[in-house]
Amino acid sequence: MFSRSFLFVQLAVVLGVVSAVASSTSGVPSLPTVKLDQATVVGSTNGLVTSFMGIPFAEAPVGDLRLRLPKPVSGYNGTINATQPATQCIQLIPPIRTDMPAEMLKDMETYVGISASSAPAPQSEDCLNINVQIPVHATPADNLPVIVLIFGGGFTEGSTTQMPGDAVVARSVQLGKPVIFVAMNYRLHAFGFLGGKEVKEEGVGNLGLHDQREGLRWVQKHISAFGGDPKKVTIWGPSSGAISAALQMVTNGGDNEQ
Repeated sequence: MFSRSFLFVQLAVVLGVVSAVASSTSGVPSLPTVKLDQATVVGSTNGLVTSFMGIPFAEAPVGDLRLRLPKPVSGYNGTINATQPATQCIQLIPPIRTDMPAEMLKDMETYVGISASSAPAPQSEDCLNINVQIPVHATPADNLPVIVLIFGGGFTEGSTTQMPGDAVVARSVQLGKPVIFVAMNYRLHAFGFLGGKEVKEEGVGNLGLHDQREGLRWVQKHISAFGGDPKKVTIWGPSSGAISAALQMVTNGGDNEQ
């Protein structure tokens, strides 16, 4: 049984779910849910978009799993509260050098402001989670195209809070071309990209890229439950996210594991 505490809805959320279900007959809608294995994933809806945030796709990379390849979740049980912002991986935000031309400094400050997370979210080593945002009326039978964002940030900072998919999904619905938006968190800086001879010998280099790959495997396995088509997945990202997308396309001789 997958027992990490944040997989289970806190008492207040449980009471909220029960209240919503009990009041559905009076016109108050219940919270949206999706079945994953033996678990019920509880999400939230805002306008045209239903969001399921922070679903774990791998075991917590702590203890014996720290600085190791991601270990996929073997199965889901119970109730997963996916209504809160996903936990970010530990951030390492480098200071901005000030000994540069004023125009360059201004551009750097603007870039950092854009790349910084736009929503508050906790940080933890236990951060291998994934967000799925879907059109509000999507069903498993829809087989919608899937857009997977890999966030940027120089492999030292960033998270899924940077670029939420609400606007993308809502606009796709308005255009009559609905899509599903997915984004995963992956380990950063020393936790995800530690260098050295020992790392190479152990085969644990570029762990952040391995995290991304495990997230993409999760999409292949589970996205159909949300209404997505695992054969119609597009990966993209800005900055180091673009580098990551390119590396995922060429790794293992271009094997996309579909």
